[in-house]
Amino acid sequence: MFNQPLLSIIYVFIIIAPAIIASQYLSKRFKNINSSNMSYKWGFYCGSQFIMISILFIILTIIDLTNEAVASDSTSILIELAISLFFAFLGIFTIKRRIWAFVILTILTINPVTWIINGIYIRNRKNEFKNENKLKKLKNSTKQYR
Repeated sequence: MFNQPLLSIIYVFIIIAPAIIASQYLSKRFKNINSSNMSYKWGFYCGSQFIMISILFIILTIIDLTNEAVASDSTSILIELAISLFFAFLGIFTIKRRIWAFVILTILTINPVTWIINGIYIRNRKNEFKNENKLKKLKNSTKQYR
C-alpha cells in the first residue's frame, strides 16, 4: 500500500498545485471583467480543487477496471463515477459563482473548519451573488424581446 508521505506529495502536485494555478488565472480574469466585485480566489480554488479530485477519482476508477475483482462489481464502479461527476458538477458551478453549488460543496467537505471559513466567505459575498443573479435574469429576459 502507499505510504503517507508519498500520498501527501501526490495530493500536493495533482490536486493542490493545479487548483492554485487555476484559481490565480480565474481570479485575474474575473477581476478584469468585474473590477468592482470582491475577489473570489477562494471560491475558484475550492471549485478547482473539487474538479481535480473528480478527475483523480475517475482515473482511479478506470484503473480499478483493470482489476478483475473490482471490475466485476459494476454497481460500485457506476457509483464511483456518479460521485466523481457530481463533484465535478459542483466544482464547475462553484467556479461559475453559483451560491447553491458552493454551499453543497462546503457541506460535502465534512470538515467543520471549512464549514466556518466558507460560511463566512459566502456570507461576505451574498449580496454580490444576489445582484449577479438579478442581472443574469434581466439579461435573459431582454434576450426574449430581440
